[in-house]
Amino acid sequence: MMKGLHMTRRTTRLSSCVHDIHSSYGVTYRARTHWYRATLTNKLLPAPTLKFNSDVNQSAIKLYSSVDITCTIPDTADMPAEVLLSPVDATNSSLLSYTLRRHSAVMFTLFVRPEIEKAFVCWYRNTRTEALSQFSEAINIIISALSDPIAVLFPHVFPVGAKYIVQCQTPQTGYKNTTLNVYDRLLPLRHGNESFQYISSRVLAPGEWGGSITRTNAGETYEFMCEMEVFVNGRTLRSRSKILTAMPEELSVHLVPKNSDSGTCYGDAFLKVRDGWRPLCFVSKFYSSMHVASIICRELGCGPAIDYNRLGFKAHNAIGTPNCTGSEKKIAECPLRSADFCDQGTLNIICSG
Repeated sequence: MMKGLHMTRRTTRLSSCVHDIHSSYGVTYRARTHWYRATLTNKLLPAPTLKFNSDVNQSAIKLYSSVDITCTIPDTADMPAEVLLSPVDATNSSLLSYTLRRHSAVMFTLFVRPEIEKAFVCWYRNTRTEALSQFSEAINIIISALSDPIAVLFPHVFPVGAKYIVQCQTPQTGYKNTTLNVYDRLLPLRHGNESFQYISSRVLAPGEWGGSITRTNAGETYEFMCEMEVFVNGRTLRSRSKILTAMPEELSVHLVPKNSDSGTCYGDAFLKVRDGWRPLCFVSKFYSSMHVASIICRELGCGPAIDYNRLGFKAHNAIGTPNCTGSEKKIAECPLRSADFCDQGTLNIICSG
């Protein structure tokens, strides 16, 4: 399927998923044998060149990535000319083609699927005389790498004794013949337990893109890593996620007046996370701000909340939004939503105490 056509002054780009060639995008096979009948007595035109673009790492082509290759016809070739790309095992057909009316390199973008792992050549024909060129030197698409899987922690911050979930997922949907493995190790590292230990795996069914494990009554800090195995054309490729740390927090709170670093019963609200104080932030559609203010005043022993105010936009190091009901005794008991969706800043709270 041709994904699109982008033409610059010197380079023409065409894209293909190498499937569903007879599509609504108008890419069709053309029979080279038909053109040969018209040119049997003619000498083949000089061959074009076919190369990977300079940003392509040929030794680490990733499954489901995009690879750009460029076909350049000789400067002496007469215009107009149709430039074509073919698999070596099907040179009687073209996968993609584009008609040039002036000299320009043609860039083909191939979406790397298992069925595209083969050799390709390009060639051209003069659209007026039907004269054909020789084939270019072949280039090989060899899939030898995977994008890394993704490890996600829910919630991203949680208190001691709480439940959390580690989710492993493929970098995008559509992976087939895929297994996800999960490993962990206890922190701090000690002699003999430096290595990650296998804890679980999931063979993904069609349409699935991830799996998860759940830990309850969190009291220790663990590191997690996800491994993805994909069976591609008779061999297994592997990749690993970045290391994810799951650390239970005390999530103590204090209020800090402007131009002060001492806690009182009024000021901006901060949570202690991993030995640092970080501000809260809020999403405008949530209406739990008064609940948050009341719980913070109660936790600090400062009596009922008198007033609160959301302050501007979120700080760059905001920790997230407490989603409280008002019945919690401590702010740590409120689920903490990610700061990614915050559009308002922390609370300035005034308690009665």
